[in-house]
Amino acid sequence: MKTINDTFEKVYLICDTDKNAIEYTPGETVKFEIKLYGDDELISAPFIEYELCADEDKNNKTHEYVSAESGVIRVEYTTSKPCFVKLNAFVCDSEKKRIDIKYPLYAGACAGFDEIRQHKDEPADFDEFWAKSLALLPTIESVAARVQVRELSGIAPEGYKSFEVMVPAVNDNTRPATAIMTYPENAKEGTLKLRCAFQGYGITPPAATYMPDYICFSVSSHGFAIGQPDYYYNYDYLGLQGFGFKNNDKPETVYFRNMILRDVQMVRYAMTSKLWNGKDLWCAGGSMGAFQTSAVSALLNDVVTEVSVFINWMCDIGGEEIRINGWRPQFTDALKYYDTVNFAKRIKAPINIAEAGLGDYVSPPSGIACYFNEVKAKGQTSIKATFIQNRSHGGDTHPAGVEQRRFSKEFNK
Repeated sequence: MKTINDTFEKVYLICDTDKNAIEYTPGETVKFEIKLYGDDELISAPFIEYELCADEDKNNKTHEYVSAESGVIRVEYTTSKPCFVKLNAFVCDSEKKRIDIKYPLYAGACAGFDEIRQHKDEPADFDEFWAKSLALLPTIESVAARVQVRELSGIAPEGYKSFEVMVPAVNDNTRPATAIMTYPENAKEGTLKLRCAFQGYGITPPAATYMPDYICFSVSSHGFAIGQPDYYYNYDYLGLQGFGFKNNDKPETVYFRNMILRDVQMVRYAMTSKLWNGKDLWCAGGSMGAFQTSAVSALLNDVVTEVSVFINWMCDIGGEEIRINGWRPQFTDALKYYDTVNFAKRIKAPINIAEAGLGDYVSPPSGIACYFNEVKAKGQTSIKATFIQNRSHGGDTHPAGVEQRRFSKEFNK
């Protein structure tokens, strides 16, 4: 058997469970099998280090080094209540120092999936708060003369046009709603579907999307101008260090309020396009973009017809009291108005959660289970969620071409 000291193009860890990873019942023992590969061949190493903990006992972490001479180790955890189990693993040398491989392991499993529900109740005045917030937006008709549309030359592929769009938004906010709009250059009026996509966390400009049957809006989270020099898209320059992680004591001061309102305003503007067929409206986004997608699809639930999200952020705010936390703002009562799950319960269009990482603890899988289960309990739309083994927030932690372990849940209205 070859060893970790031999030369390989790719070295990676793979995790399998003895049954569907999200179909355990409380009281069952989850059995993980971790294998070490070099170029798709089982190889040995002195040790595999693993860290294991579970929502039900989130402050108790098991940390062990296990001989990996055979290239395989096994780890078990017996659950006692509905929870997710988190398992990370790394390859180590004979001195138990981590070896820098590109693909460590970020894995997990779930017991009692259907019983994992949102921890904090939504505010009684949730709908009232958002109705008052939406009232801060001027109508598209009232700001039509101030809308700016500028063609972006040299970036669109052949057969398409692209534009920067700026739409006045919140009356008390100097930043407009901004987006990149694209469409096939020979499209006829009333023939195109509409797709509005939202960004993940950060301050980069949105990326243009080109689709043959769609007019596409790639919406800026912050209302920034498009196509500025690199120095412009800088946290210090823009004064946005830690946006979303401060001023969260009152719902009116949370940064995400105006972000969501700008998103809504841009979608309202997009619906005025003469190219739109007037019926198909698809909203999409990942991470913070999934949070925005869910918010817009809830606040415009009578017109959005399709929702696609992945690695949904800001789900089950406050759930960290009883579950392993993710990377997100510290809980306040004000943030309950921004829990992605509370928006999801109001969506009427079919929802596809295309990816949820069993090893993602930026957007913990427990929060996405809450999203799924609360939508299912509401019963007003269909939803599908796909959980992926060895998928962290940054993507798959194994090489392209290696088969994914995917596990799905589905509710059909």
